[in-house]
Amino acid sequence: MATVTRTVARAGELVCCDKGEYSDYTVVGFFVVLKEFDPALELEAFLGANEDDREPYSFDSYKFLAHLTAQGYLLDVSYSTLYLGSYSDAKSVVWQPKEA
Repeated sequence: MATVTRTVARAGELVCCDKGEYSDYTVVGFFVVLKEFDPALELEAFLGANEDDREPYSFDSYKFLAHLTAQGYLLDVSYSTLYLGSYSDAKSVVWQPKEA
């Protein structure tokens, strides 16, 4: 695995927030960074105010995203999906416009 050398999210970056493993994997959404922040430091601040989220199987990722949004770090971006198919079959390509 590559070593991460930068620890801050920079203003203007597009961020894909995802979570889970295997069949539980989910793309939560896309966000734009409005002002620079250190995700690890913000997570620690969030956990300091929400001690129950430190426990295994108790972390509320949506509440953490709401915290980052409320602090003015992230802006939720509406997006559409272009599914590029499965099993190399062009017939399975699907355009899914964002919900109105």
